[in-house]
Amino acid sequence: MIELSRRLRYALLILVAIVLVEPWALPAHADTSQSAIVVPEPATGSYFTLFNYAPDGRIVVFDGFTVSIQVAPNSTRFRPIGTLPESFLGGTDPAFVTVDPDGRQVLLGGGAGGSKYPDPAFNGAVFRMPLTGGTAVRTGTFPYSIGGEFWNDDLFLMGQGETFGTFTGSVEVLDVARGTTRPLVARIPGDPGGIALDSRQNLYVGLGAGQDTSRTGEIHRFGHDAVRRAMRTGQPLDFDADGRLVTQVLNAGDLAFGPRGELYVGGGDFQARQDFGYVAVVDVRTGQVLRRLDPVDGDPADGDQRSFDIATRPGACRLAALDLFSFFSADPSVIHLVSVC
Repeated sequence: MIELSRRLRYALLILVAIVLVEPWALPAHADTSQSAIVVPEPATGSYFTLFNYAPDGRIVVFDGFTVSIQVAPNSTRFRPIGTLPESFLGGTDPAFVTVDPDGRQVLLGGGAGGSKYPDPAFNGAVFRMPLTGGTAVRTGTFPYSIGGEFWNDDLFLMGQGETFGTFTGSVEVLDVARGTTRPLVARIPGDPGGIALDSRQNLYVGLGAGQDTSRTGEIHRFGHDAVRRAMRTGQPLDFDADGRLVTQVLNAGDLAFGPRGELYVGGGDFQARQDFGYVAVVDVRTGQVLRRLDPVDGDPADGDQRSFDIATRPGACRLAALDLFSFFSADPSVIHLVSVC
């Protein structure tokens, strides 16, 4: 029962998590026009197809086995560029796909192992692949790794569960080439959610699933100087003692900054707070939720059970959102593209 409950918790977390600040306010006339792109169905034994933007504005998708990329930034067609090793077919949830700042390599997170769970060989497998394509190379195995953000081309800030004890996680600094990690933010009281950096490299970390369920959805901010000091000294920051609470919304499962410094928040809390069905737009200076967006039907208050995986297009006023529940209820699943400026 312990292992089963842990699996259910992480399946839920991947579902709701699955990764530049200047003074900003949402203009009253903001355009929320939309379009949609159909994504490939999940590979056999996987649950979701995830996506992210490359620096050139093309969308990269990961169906749990195959990585594909848009043929052009505004195209509705994807071109496969590579796969995981054959032995990992059916062995990912997956957890994340992200491209390094130079646009040279893709980092892929397998999550808890898809249909192979609880086999420890598949729990937390992370791979890297050149954006030009090929067979992905395994970087390492980091159980219950959830998602994250590149600090630079070499280091990836990765959320991971169970690193400081049962239901106590951290943000780890992953050296992508060496496959080693060290803690950056320690003693997260639950599972980490979304991770994002603003334009000054201040770090924002969500509490994706709290030990105290009333805290789920908290977003804590860690200043640039403190982050750099922790990386230099090897002394990790404490989630509660060193982080400043910015706001609490959804389950803070996915975080992405927009071009004007607005923070978009995806995911959903389906437990104590029952907060789901939209993407939140947050002013990080005040913590105020400025707006709630439903990229599917435009009504964030209709109670639809949706949990959005989100990304913002580099250098553009474009939010992309994919409802992860659609993989269980809709055919096909689509990325909704929303103009937000």
